[in-house]
Amino acid sequence: MTDNELNYYADTAYNSEKPRDLPPARDRGDDGYFLNKSLGKPVNLPKKSHCQEFLGLETAGHWHKVAKRRGIWSRPPSQEDGPHVKKIWGNIFEWPVFIRMLNHIFGVMLLIGGGGVSIMSLLPSGPSAEEVFFFLFFPVSIWIIVKFLTRKEPKLKTDTRFLRRTGMVSIYLGKGNRQEIPFDEFDPYVSFTTGPTGSSNLVLNLVHRYSNTAVGYHNSFMFEEDLKAEWEQLCDFMDISRPLPETPVYERCRHWDPVSRMYDEQHNRTRDYWFNMSKGAIHALSMHSYRAIREYPWGQTRQQALAQGWKPSEQRWREEQEARRQAQADDLV
Repeated sequence: MTDNELNYYADTAYNSEKPRDLPPARDRGDDGYFLNKSLGKPVNLPKKSHCQEFLGLETAGHWHKVAKRRGIWSRPPSQEDGPHVKKIWGNIFEWPVFIRMLNHIFGVMLLIGGGGVSIMSLLPSGPSAEEVFFFLFFPVSIWIIVKFLTRKEPKLKTDTRFLRRTGMVSIYLGKGNRQEIPFDEFDPYVSFTTGPTGSSNLVLNLVHRYSNTAVGYHNSFMFEEDLKAEWEQLCDFMDISRPLPETPVYERCRHWDPVSRMYDEQHNRTRDYWFNMSKGAIHALSMHSYRAIREYPWGQTRQQALAQGWKPSEQRWREEQEARRQAQADDLV
């Protein structure tokens, strides 16, 4: 790595191989019952990824779409402000995030409404004009409008930003002001939230050790294993002793991150690894990654997990392919 590449990261960048000697966290006993209850319970995982199964956090269809677009944006990512530079936790109450939620809501309404109109059209009386308007024309119109408004990458203001190059977490304080706190001063917590239907989901919170500052992840989880995998993915992103997480999101910008580029060169990883992969292969890897997350012995290192017989998704996929080839050979015989 050249001198310029070494200077790419600030002295404050987070490195799990060289942890800082931090003082113990402050006692939260005086914060009150309700505050501690809202923060949840500690996850008790290290700030270092071991499971490294990030593909199972999203659906296979999503990852295939991302891989084929070679990035998460319609335009090429910026070298100075791309996804390799910062990871964003959005605020659901901010307009660009809220309107994207509407896009999904009306998309579902369109799917359900279109199916309802199709079923009613099979009846002798058929759907009325009011039913066609309410179930089909109205959601289609709103969906088209929202789709037009969300055609560009949103510019967020109140989001939380995780900065890989500096190791800092940038938190919005209001009125355009921000505060930066080192990532290694945050600990993961899990709390529970109840949805409108009464279902209980899990929320990932990052709590500052030395103050009441806390930030929450914008998505909830059904399973605690997924929450832990999301925490590991964040650690992998911030940790400059590791390359960027191995997902299609970072496909177009891994070469701009010195550690990722050096890792890819050493392991002969092509720059179009995900882009050139078929939809079926990504789907299979995603499903195997999902199962690997469920079966991982959380709290143990990757070496300990492998010694106990845990298998990563790529090994499961290779074994599945080999078993399929063997079955085909047996059929020919």
